Amino acid sequence: VLVLALPLVSTTVWTTQIDVLLAFFLILFFYGLWGWAREKRSLAWGLLAGLLGGAALTVKYTAVLGVFPALLILVFLSRDFSSWKKWTGLVGIGILMVLSMLPWLVRNHVYTANPFYPYFSPLLGGRPFPAPNMAGLMGDHEAVLGPGFSPYAWVVRVLTRDLDKTFAPLLLGFIPFFFLGRGRKSATWFLLAIAGLWLPMGFLLSYQPRLMIPFFVLSLTVMGLVLGEVVPKGGTTVWKVAAILFALFSFLSLCRLSTQYYQSQKIWLGEQTPREFLETAPQTSTYFRLAEAAGRFLPDQSRLLVVGDARGLYYPVQFFTNSLFDPQVLPQLARGEKDAGGVRKRLREMGMDALLVSGVEGRRLFENSASYSLAPADENKLDRFIQIWAEPLYLEGSSGIYKIRTTPNLNLTPVPNLVRAFLTKGP
Repeated sequence: VLVLALPLVSTTVWTTQIDVLLAFFLILFFYGLWGWAREKRSLAWGLLAGLLGGAALTVKYTAVLGVFPALLILVFLSRDFSSWKKWTGLVGIGILMVLSMLPWLVRNHVYTANPFYPYFSPLLGGRPFPAPNMAGLMGDHEAVLGPGFSPYAWVVRVLTRDLDKTFAPLLLGFIPFFFLGRGRKSATWFLLAIAGLWLPMGFLLSYQPRLMIPFFVLSLTVMGLVLGEVVPKGGTTVWKVAAILFALFSFLSLCRLSTQYYQSQKIWLGEQTPREFLETAPQTSTYFRLAEAAGRFLPDQSRLLVVGDARGLYYPVQFFTNSLFDPQVLPQLARGEKDAGGVRKRLREMGMDALLVSGVEGRRLFENSASYSLAPADENKLDRFIQIWAEPLYLEGSSGIYKIRTTPNLNLTPVPNLVRAFLTKGP
C-alpha cells in the first residue's frame, strides 16, 4: 500500500520514467538471489537470479547500486569463502547478467564505439560527447560530484518544496533501521544490509530522489518484514491504520499536484475535452497539433525524424528523436555531408520519409545551444536540402512537416526553412 501510494512513484509513472520498473526487477533479483543461497545454490534459483539481475541492468545503469551490494553481502553472509560451488555459482550468475546486457552494449559499441555511451567517453573513446552536453546531462541527473552541488541547499529543498509531493511517506522506509537488534531472520538481515549500503552509494551518485525509488521500495519491503517480526499480533492493527493514513494523505497530495501542475480537473469537471486539454496543457501544447497533422498527412508506414524536440508520445507513425544531450542528426549531417544530396541520401539510408520541425521547442532548447551551431557553408547546405529535397506538407507558424522528395524540386518557389529559426552561427 505504501509503495503504491508514494507520490514520487505516481509522478514518475505519469512522466513515463522507468525507475518503478527497475524497482520491480531488483526486488525479484534479491528474492532469486536469496533463494539460490537458501536452497543450497540450486541451478534453477541461480538461473532465476542471473536472468532477473540481467533484466534490472538492462533497464538502467543505476541498477548496479542494488546488484553490487547484494552480491557483495551474499559473499560475506555465507562465510564459506573456500566453497567451490559458491564461487562457480556466483560467477555463473554474473555471466548471465552480462549476457543479458550484451545486446545493448554491442548496439552502443556499433553506433558509438563506446559500449557505455555517453559515459566514460574520455576513457573508452568512441563518438565524442561534447563537454557542454555532458555537463547538461550531469545537471539533469543532479550528480553529486557536478558543479554547484550544495548539501545544505539539497536538505532545505527536501524538507520544504519536495516534502509534500515526494518525500513524506518515504520516511517510513527508514523505520527498520531502528530495529537492528538480534533476532532478525537471515533474509531480513540480507535486505537490511543491502539497504544500508545502497543508501550512501545512491546519494553519492546523485541527490535526485527519483533515482532512489528502487531503494525506497526495498526499504518499505524490509519495514514490513521487520515489523512483522517485532510487532505483537495486536499491534499489527496500528500499523495497518498508519499505512492507510499515509496512503490517504499521499492521495490528497497527488490531487493537489494534479490540479496545480497538470490542471487535470478541467477534464474531470467537463471544462475541456481530452483533445482540448492536450492542445492547451503546457506539457503538450507545443507539439500535439503537430502529432495530429502527422496522422493526417503521412502514410501509416512512414518514419519521421523529429527536429527540435525529444518528445513523441502522440505521434501516430514511427519516429526518431534525439535527446537534448545527444548530437542532433540534422546538423550532424549538414556538417558531415558534402552537399544537400548527401544529406538526403543519409536520411533515406536511416529509413526516414519525412521531417517534423517542432519550432517552438526548438527555439526554447537550442536557440543558444552549440548543438545547432553551423558554419555558413553548412547552414547553406542545410538550406539547399530544404529547398531541393523537402516538400512542405503542413506549416503552422514555426512548426511543420516536410516529406523527403524522391526527385529534386526544380521549382524556383522558395520553401520555408523552419529549422533556421533555432540555428546559431558557427565559426
